[in-house]
This record gives sequence, structure tokens and C-alpha cells, in this order.
Amino acid sequence: MNMSSRRIAISTLALCVPNMIFVLACGGLLANRTFSVARWKTASKDERRLMADDFLRKVDTMGMTVDELKRLLGNPDFEQDFWSYNLSVEGAAPAGPQNIDVFLDHPQLYVQFREGRVETLSVTDGLDLSTDLTFSAAVWRQSKPADRLRMTASLMSDEVLKGLSKQEVEQILGVADSKSESREVEYDLGYRMIDLVTLTFTLDAAGEVVSAKVVEH
Repeated sequence: MNMSSRRIAISTLALCVPNMIFVLACGGLLANRTFSVARWKTASKDERRLMADDFLRKVDTMGMTVDELKRLLGNPDFEQDFWSYNLSVEGAAPAGPQNIDVFLDHPQLYVQFREGRVETLSVTDGLDLSTDLTFSAAVWRQSKPADRLRMTASLMSDEVLKGLSKQEVEQILGVADSKSESREVEYDLGYRMIDLVTLTFTLDAAGEVVSAKVVEH
């Protein structure tokens, strides 16, 4: 083979090899994007992120319960919802957008759950709490909302509810005045650049899926 032929052959190889690598890489990438229950269960977060869109295309999750999702995807990484307890004789704030003064006239204690256990307590933004009444479960359950308000600072600072189940919260505070009409169940898909990515399901009051999407936080 003469020098000119050699140069042509090397040039052709230089063009072909990268293209071959690209095709092979794309083939592997496409395979990694295909969802299956078995592959999902052993996949890393990054691999799950590649499969999530295919899962949403293949599986109709509308109306599924959390237990049905768990059978497909395993236990969620996060499960959030909240209850509220009325701290005002005026009751809960009117539905829909309101200015801050309206909410201050209808203060609420919010109990935030994660995976079925109390994660945090909060109150209506801008609400001043007094510290003149120590929390007592017995008194709370029998009190008027205005008296509950005087105990809320003590309840929050003592972390009485931290980590408790919903059943245990009801034993202490009684039945919530309202419970969130929807809650979110999330599967951690790792990070894309600097953003956390989740496969997020929103459930209605009956605990059934009403929406499913991949979310970058």
C-alpha cells in the first residue's frame, strides 16, 4: 500500500470509529431508557432517571394507590401531606387567594408529615405566639381555638409531636380540623446538573394518583 492509500485508509478509519462509538453508545443509552419492574428495582438513581419518562409513557398510573405504586417501584423516598388545627374562633381562612391580614385573622397550626410521620410544625406566616400557657394534651383537646393558640408555642418548642405517626398525633391533639386534599409521593432520581430530579405522584383525598410527572426541583 502506497503512502497516499495509507492516508486515505487512516482518514476513513478516523471518521468511522467515532461514528461507530457513537452508535454503540446511543444503543446502550436507548436500552438504559427502557423501563421494566425488574430493572428499576436494581437500578441506580441515574439509571432510574433515564427510565422515568418511559415508565410514564408505558404505565397508566391514574387512580393507582400508593400500595400499587410500591408494587411497581418499591417504597417512595418521600411522602408528604399535612393536617391543620384551627387556632381561631373565626375558623379556617376562606378558600382562594387572600391577603395576609385575612390569614392572620384565621390562624392555623400546620402539622407536616413525611412518610406518615410528623416532620415539622408551623403556623400561619406572621403570627405572633405567646408563651403564657404550657401545652397539655388534655387541655388542648377540650380547649377553644383561642386557648389552643396560647399553647402552640409550648407545643412547638417541646417537639412533643416530632416523629409521631398520624394515629399518635390524633391521640394527642384529636382529629384535625382539616386534612390536605392532596399529598405527594416522590421517588428520588438523583441530580441533573445541580437540580434534584424526582418522579412525583400527586394523590387526592382518597389516596389515588391524579397526576404523575418528572420534576426538577
